[in-house]
This record gives sequence, structure tokens and C-alpha cells, in this order.
Amino acid sequence: YKLTLLKEYSDDVRRTYRVDMTGFGGEPTCGILVEPVAEGCYETVINYMGYGAEIWYPNPSDAPERVQFILCNRNQSLNRKPDEDNLWCTRGLESKDTYYYRGVFADAVRAIDFVCSRPKVDQDRLYAEGGSQGGAITLVAASLDDRLDAMPQCRHGLFFQTTDGQNASAQSDFTCHCHITAYRNSRQRRD
Repeated sequence: YKLTLLKEYSDDVRRTYRVDMTGFGGEPTCGILVEPVAEGCYETVINYMGYGAEIWYPNPSDAPERVQFILCNRNQSLNRKPDEDNLWCTRGLESKDTYYYRGVFADAVRAIDFVCSRPKVDQDRLYAEGGSQGGAITLVAASLDDRLDAMPQCRHGLFFQTTDGQNASAQSDFTCHCHITAYRNSRQRRD
């Protein structure tokens, strides 16, 4: 991981960094880390961004008792290439091996790997959240990785391609609420 201090978004309470890392399949990806200056272990929130959302920089004086990591999805926000279209959701639909969201979901777990590598992260208080596409990524990340302790209710979008090859998008009103600790406990009994 490569961390670059962003002085313009830092203060004496929390420091803000751009984090560059290698995602699934060698794809470069990045995010924004905001962590307290004071020593200690802190609750941590991973924010998974919505479809096409632009990066935001949290006020470093807000939530001084929290580590926050905002993952920029591949090919979106800070990872967007010049003149790139915004039809990410249908890329690679021909095969499960090339489908765009295969990489996005693997990168979501990579974000968990990253925050768990930080000494100020209390791994017993690790949460994830997101809205729209970010809500779907949150749900998938919680399904793939049992290190997440909880996630809030989220509204997520579901995307698909119709049989005649036309792109379609259905916004789901499905409201999910998971308490990952219960999942973790049931999984430990199974293992």
C-alpha cells in the first residue's frame, strides 16, 4: 500500500491520506483514509461508494474517535481513466471471469485487508456502509468476509442485461439489515 498525506484535508485531530493499492487482477485502485492522530485503537468504517459517485473528503475534525476508509471503485471517481464511459455495470457480462463486478467485489475485500493492516484499527469494531451500488457492495463484502462486525440498513441497486442485449437497471427497494456478529457466530459453529 502507498499512503500519501493530504495536508489540505488534515488537521491536528485526524490525518487524511490517499491510499493507492493493487486490486483484483492487478488493477490499480485507491481510496481515502482518515485516521486519528492520537494513539489508540478506534472503531472503523469502510464506505463503499455509489455508482459513479465522486470522491468526498470527510472533515478531519468530525468523528475524532473513528478511522474511516472510502474505497473508490475501479474505473470510477479517482480511478476513472480519461474519456472513459460510465457503463461499468455491463462490462464483461459474457463471462463470470471477465464481469466487472467480480473485480469490484474482490476490491471490496481488499479494502478490508487494508484497514485491518492499520495499527489504529480496532478489528472488533469494524463496520461497512454504502448507498446504491455501495449498498450492494457492502452486502457482498459482508458475505465474503467475516471480519466485518456490522453494517447499517442499506438500499442497493441491482443491475442486469436483458436477453435482447439491452442494458437495464432496476433500483431495488429491498431493505437489508444484517448484524454480522450473528453470522460470524453461526459460521464459527459450522467451522
